[in-house]
Amino acid sequence: MTQGSVDGTYVRFNQAPTNMQAEITKDLGAFRCSVPGLYFFTFSAMAPSRGSFRVSLRRNRVPVVTAFASHNGFSWASNSAVLYLAPNDLVYLYLEEGDIYESSAQNRAFTSFSGFLVGDESHHLLGRNPVEEEMGAPDPADEIFQKLALIRRKGTV
Repeated sequence: MTQGSVDGTYVRFNQAPTNMQAEITKDLGAFRCSVPGLYFFTFSAMAPSRGSFRVSLRRNRVPVVTAFASHNGFSWASNSAVLYLAPNDLVYLYLEEGDIYESSAQNRAFTSFSGFLVGDESHHLLGRNPVEEEMGAPDPADEIFQKLALIRRKGTV
């Protein structure tokens, strides 16, 4: 997804140039897993000339990785993660502080969020089951599930 803007704390996207059967909600910048497996995600964003930001990649309200851009004039930040996802897991970007800067031109995007399936559950590596340690408690201020339910009721997914 490209050309992001901020709606409160969620980075929403105007475009999804390539979507190979992924369930995405552009209004929240959210990806919902339908095929369990190992996924790679990456994101990047630009801070305004006199601003900064901290953006986290989240799975089900829990921050996984964070990127920070400082007050150095249109500075960039990016990060990536490999995650094992179960059905209905949500992955999205969350603006923890500051602002992101986005181009007003339709054919130019400074913010991006991408991901792809590395391998589904039928391809267990070395016969092992995927295991991840708990990464922390969900953020109680993050209302992604409530906002997604509202969008679904309105029929704008």
